[in-house]
Amino acid sequence: MTVLVNSAGLGRFGPFAELTWEQWDRTFAVNTRGNLPGVGPPPCQPPPVRSSTLPRSAPG
Repeated sequence: MTVLVNSAGLGRFGPFAELTWEQWDRTFAVNTRGNLPGVGPPPCQPPPVRSSTLPRSAPG
């Protein structure tokens, strides 16, 4: 895959001064975190390192 487009957003229409805190919190949460479930963890974080205690087998 070369390009992934993932978009999420929520808009409220009306006077800004009449927005409740609950409406603001919901709008902010969706607009800032809404697309993350579609893409997984941020790519800047390396996957967790798994350590193994199993002995390596000898070649042959």
